[in-house]
Amino acid sequence: MLLLLLLSLIPQGADQRITAVRGQVFAADTGAPLRHAYVLLRGNSPGAGQETFTAKTDSTGAYEFRNLQPGRYTATAGKPGFTNATYRNQDDVTQVTVAAGQVTASIDIKLPRAVVISGAVSDINGEPVVGASVLAMQKVYRQGQVELQPRVSGQTDDHGEYRIHGIPAGRYYVQAAKRGTSGFGGGGPGYALETFPEPVRLAAGEERKGVN
Repeated sequence: MLLLLLLSLIPQGADQRITAVRGQVFAADTGAPLRHAYVLLRGNSPGAGQETFTAKTDSTGAYEFRNLQPGRYTATAGKPGFTNATYRNQDDVTQVTVAAGQVTASIDIKLPRAVVISGAVSDINGEPVVGASVLAMQKVYRQGQVELQPRVSGQTDDHGEYRIHGIPAGRYYVQAAKRGTSGFGGGGPGYALETFPEPVRLAAGEERKGVN
């Protein structure tokens, strides 16, 4: 009798199956599962809306989002020491379609290892330049013209040293400059834009020091 009573409380036609997305996050170079990576699932369809969900992978690199609205989503993962990556299927499609009452599995994401560029900025007298802006630039083609586009920026510390991290492998042009400042105690000098003489080429996971 109790079972019949409980069953009578369930609305007719209700789907008791879960609607979920599951997958794992791996290192792109070794294939090792990555624990404590974060995963963002963002809706991009009328059914899914624009809501964003977050999860963290377990010791096996696995993650899961449950109780989702049916619709289309994109899944992006990241972890310190790696660059962010978005799930793509074999056809290079980023959208993940979630159907009502179904588990969409094997939404696996591979993260490339990030690179690091570090060095110091000094003036013509060899004195460290504190608070200088340092840009890692890459060449892009726009309307048939080659341009340098900033990829990421950093700033020198009280020793004139900087460290840029979290960027993908590639070839970078490093530039540094500092605007003049004014304020209590007098103004500080400004420094014109300077570019490291040669492009810095880095493979995945590589750290290049001494880019001064």
